[in-house]
Amino acid sequence: MTGNNQAVKHFLLLFLFLGVSMLVFLYVAKGKIEAETATVAVVQREARRSAQFTDDSLVRVSIGAASVSAEVAESDAKKALGLGNREKLAGGTGMLFVFKEPGVYRFWNRNMRFPIDIIWIRDGTVVDLWEHLPEYAAEKDFTVTPKAAANFILEVPDGFIREYAMHVGDKATYEPEKN
Repeated sequence: MTGNNQAVKHFLLLFLFLGVSMLVFLYVAKGKIEAETATVAVVQREARRSAQFTDDSLVRVSIGAASVSAEVAESDAKKALGLGNREKLAGGTGMLFVFKEPGVYRFWNRNMRFPIDIIWIRDGTVVDLWEHLPEYAAEKDFTVTPKAAANFILEVPDGFIREYAMHVGDKATYEPEKN
């Protein structure tokens, strides 16, 4: 009987060792799966963001009660041109300048044929506002420097900021639109 007890003890120890090993394996694997899942979610979110913010795509930008259909300027060439040489900016529309990193991005009125308001946004929060950037003919090469770094800059029709009583700290959201 002693031999049988010894065999049972060995079997139980082996079973216990395998059980603990399995638990350790599952715990480690779960952590790796969660990390990989989180990485995939971030990559998918960034891919959606990249697809949403490409030159000439349209994005619905909402700040408080205000909402505009904004044309996206993501490339350096599109940013340099901006709204310059256009005849007007229709009500309910704008241009959204998209930057990969927040920065203090200055704006000027080169080739602007109409005045505009400018809204600087960082990570969904309005960080600065400028009312009435004059048209080029009224004041050549007028430049505006924001007080805070931003990664999105929204140009809207003149009077928009006042009409919607916008303030620094207001929240902004973006939704893709179909062109």
